[in-house]
Amino acid sequence: MTGKYGKLRRQNEYEAWESHLRDREEKDALIAKQLEERQALQKSILNVRAERSAELNELNAEIAAYLMMDGKAPNAQKAFKDTAKERPARTHRKRNNTRDDPGYDLER
Repeated sequence: MTGKYGKLRRQNEYEAWESHLRDREEKDALIAKQLEERQALQKSILNVRAERSAELNELNAEIAAYLMMDGKAPNAQKAFKDTAKERPARTHRKRNNTRDDPGYDLER
């Protein structure tokens, strides 16, 4: 041997070690970036949860106030009747109870 093998081997080991260090740094940077993103998302999640909790508390207070009035909201019956008049009547289809109906066997 002329020493080329040893020299080439040391160079390969050096390059492999450098690649390992570079990969580790890239991985650490990626983890740090993901942690920062997660922290921002977590803050957003906490804000949304707080808003939702406040809305639920407000709704619960409104329900309690409504129940304290014995369910008699002012003009509630009139508003319900007006809404019912505006809505078209439902039409129901009659089921075809023949063997062509895929649910026929389930009904028997």
